[in-house]
Amino acid sequence: MIRSVLAIATLAFAASCSLPTCEAKKVVDVEVSAAGLRTIDCESRNGGIRIVGDPACTMVALRADVRIRAFTDEEAAAALARMSVTHEVVDGRLVVRGVSPEPLGGMIPSFEFALVVPPAVAARLGSHNGSLDVRGVDGDMQLETHNGGISVLSRTHRVDATTHNGNVTIRRDGDGALGGNVESQNGAITVEVGPDVHTTVDASTHNGRLAWPADALDVRRDGSTFSCRLGDGAGKLGIVTHNGDVTIRRTAKKN
Repeated sequence: MIRSVLAIATLAFAASCSLPTCEAKKVVDVEVSAAGLRTIDCESRNGGIRIVGDPACTMVALRADVRIRAFTDEEAAAALARMSVTHEVVDGRLVVRGVSPEPLGGMIPSFEFALVVPPAVAARLGSHNGSLDVRGVDGDMQLETHNGGISVLSRTHRVDATTHNGNVTIRRDGDGALGGNVESQNGAITVEVGPDVHTTVDASTHNGRLAWPADALDVRRDGSTFSCRLGDGAGKLGIVTHNGDVTIRRTAKKN
């Protein structure tokens, strides 16, 4: 079921002869059956993506905030009418994409996605310019953005996260092994794990500080790199940032 709220708003910004300063926008709501879904695959050209896992979810709820900037109000409205959100389910994978008019002719489109999904799904998220925010999704993750931060709160056993410009914050609750690769070209990386999470960390930064928890075992530091073991060391977590701090923390054991 698709409901498209076309409430087109044209917002005139400060006049400029070289930049698109007129904006049109709409909201698109989509519902898709969650039965049999194993993976959510969502990509945005410009705009962030937020996914929240809900144990009661039987229908995936998707909301897309669709916008475009153009040189005139009329051009913006016409381009917005040609923008759409596509979705299809193939072999248990829900694929979501934003489609914008081509050629763009200097216009700037954006798609901000928000999804509510079953917790057990895997997540494949990508954005050229926008943040990625994942909460309560416990399957494996592949997250990449060119410009924007990445934030994860999950019980996942594997997370691969890359941003070219932005901070990465991962909080891993629950128990068991944690593996993956986390990288930022320019930004700090913080990984916070629960008291029953196990992993072996290999981390490096070219320009930044390194910090690890007091209960870390087999700590080895060599200049801007370090390695350590948390718990039994199951799982392998690689962390690299070129400009930023690397911080590993333990959360306190709950009473």
